Amino acid sequence: MNVMDGFEPSANIHPPSHGVDDDAHAKRTVCAVRELRRSYGIVRALKGVSLNFIAGQVHAILGENGAGKSTLMKILAGAERADEGDVEIDGRLAHFTSVRDAARAGISIVFQELSLFPELDSLANLFAAREPTRVGLIDRKAMRREAQEVLDNIGLDVDLDRPVGQLSLHDQQLLEIAKALLERSRLIILDEPTSSLNAEATARLFAVIRRLRDQGVAVLFISHRLEEVFAVADTITVLRDGRHVSTRPTAQSTMRQVVREMIGHSPDVEARRIATGPAKRGGTTPNVRVTKARLRSRSEPFDIEVSPGEIVGLVGLEGAGHVQLMEAIFGVRPLAAGEITIRGMGHSPRSTTAAVALGIAMVPADRRTDGLMLNQDIVDNMSHVTAGVLGRLGFWLRQRSMIRATERRGREMNLTAASSTAVRALSGGNQQKVLIGRWLEADPEVLLLNDPTRGVDVGAKAEIYELVRRFAEQGRSVVFISTEHIEYEYLCGRVLVFYRDTVAGEVRGAAINEHSLITAVNTGSVYALDRATRSLMREAAASIGTAVHLIELRNGEVSVREAVGMEGAISEEGQAETVPALHATAGSRVLFAQLDDEQLDDVRARKAPIDDTSLEALDADLASVRSAGFALDEGPQGGNAASIAVPLPSTTGLVTALMVVCGANRLDAAEVQRIVALLADVSERIATLTGTVGDEPA
Repeated sequence: MNVMDGFEPSANIHPPSHGVDDDAHAKRTVCAVRELRRSYGIVRALKGVSLNFIAGQVHAILGENGAGKSTLMKILAGAERADEGDVEIDGRLAHFTSVRDAARAGISIVFQELSLFPELDSLANLFAAREPTRVGLIDRKAMRREAQEVLDNIGLDVDLDRPVGQLSLHDQQLLEIAKALLERSRLIILDEPTSSLNAEATARLFAVIRRLRDQGVAVLFISHRLEEVFAVADTITVLRDGRHVSTRPTAQSTMRQVVREMIGHSPDVEARRIATGPAKRGGTTPNVRVTKARLRSRSEPFDIEVSPGEIVGLVGLEGAGHVQLMEAIFGVRPLAAGEITIRGMGHSPRSTTAAVALGIAMVPADRRTDGLMLNQDIVDNMSHVTAGVLGRLGFWLRQRSMIRATERRGREMNLTAASSTAVRALSGGNQQKVLIGRWLEADPEVLLLNDPTRGVDVGAKAEIYELVRRFAEQGRSVVFISTEHIEYEYLCGRVLVFYRDTVAGEVRGAAINEHSLITAVNTGSVYALDRATRSLMREAAASIGTAVHLIELRNGEVSVREAVGMEGAISEEGQAETVPALHATAGSRVLFAQLDDEQLDDVRARKAPIDDTSLEALDADLASVRSAGFALDEGPQGGNAASIAVPLPSTTGLVTALMVVCGANRLDAAEVQRIVALLADVSERIATLTGTVGDEPA
């Protein structure tokens, strides 16, 4: 089982009650698409997609990058035309040649990048290019009256005379929705509307969406955040590789099911790991250390370390912060706060030149615009970074040295083209090898890779993977980003999950797979559960009167990640000596554990027997936990997905945690206290039945 298996919305997230049969307008199809097809060159973005959009419903479209969501949205909004297929409005064929055509037909779109004019006031933006007139003059009085009516309807309180650029992003987004309503839109398309909103602004936006739904407006909601989709959508459609996979009511869907449909196979498929990392370490000082970093002034601070020999992945949705951190390490942009240390030396990320001098190399995501000199040959491209060092040799010696170095590196990388070949003439895979080879010639200690196999064929990918692994095996460090989640499984020993500009958690070892990563980046739940765990550990320590340890079981070894003493203070990893040792006293019996598959079987085998009476009592308690909106699971969780526990006594007298609490980020303090008290009661009952109370562990 993988990280977050069994994760469902908590008791405080209820699928919307409105559905197909909910009211008079529920069954009326406002808009439909029939067998839509669209290609861009050889890329087939849509392959015969058919869907209905119903009045009074919020219809979410889900899919990975390249699934066809954006293409479908643009065709509906009139921004693009389909190669084949039809768009119907109220059962009649519609032909859009522009966004204005779609708007006249009742379809409006609120793009992720807003289309407002920041220097104009709100009133002018609401009526841009369609101002009402009276005797040839713009009738601002009528505009103001109509605008205020719509703003009141969606609960937006803004000064209509204030420039839009001075409004918050949330208010600007609602202003776009108000603009759509003023155009009498019956289908409003929202493209990633929460991508830049905080939790409070997101809740306000959802209230507006539900109000529109109740008024009979059809809402098409496009988002990567599954937790938000389950909170606001009535219907969920999954697209994959340009095809329609499924459409069903939200109430009949699960997150696990949706993720499986998005990636095209069961998340429980056998791992295809090539390397489980980290590789052998070349030293104890981290090659990269980021301390108390903030990517934005108000984002949560975070710390990371990358040791010699490690390949560490950074993953997140677009704009989540992982790319921004990589750019900060390379000096492309500054941190809002915090410190970056390279090989123990303070690194002020003010320029890429300073980063290169410290032994940092970066392969950007777009090799054709940010990396390569396409009209120049392989030699010029591969020696671009080292040319200055060779300059003192004189032109001819320098040229000969550059050619020899290029040919040597080319042989190592299986680059068969002549060194005099123009880079533009190379395949995508060979272009990428040239770019990586350029930085390897600079002999860096830290290699930053942003989507290094993008647009590369399978054979070239395998060769690039091998280059990356060999680099790490030399005791150097790799920080890795990919748009293909399976690549993290191939290469990384650890993956840091970014969510809302901070590190939301970490997935390790065998838990790294497409399912765990997609779930984590779309929900941020790894972060929420990790924070909830700390709170619950403190509460458990106080309630049970014991020291509580959060442990990891990995590679057959037990390590304490952090521990809470009876006074409630948390000790981080490496400082566990400040609380009772793991097996020191009878009070050290509650573990909050993280298990891999192999260790789970071992724990079950060593578990002390429990009689039928105790099992019935335990089942009753677990039913109470489930009724509180939790999902219980005895599966391995991996990563940071461990939370509080179903206590199971072992032959050593220790109580091991095997329960995951899902949706814990929505618990208030009173609910946390109740669950902790329940946990304490269960612990005491089982410990009494097995005769471990008051005895020293064996």
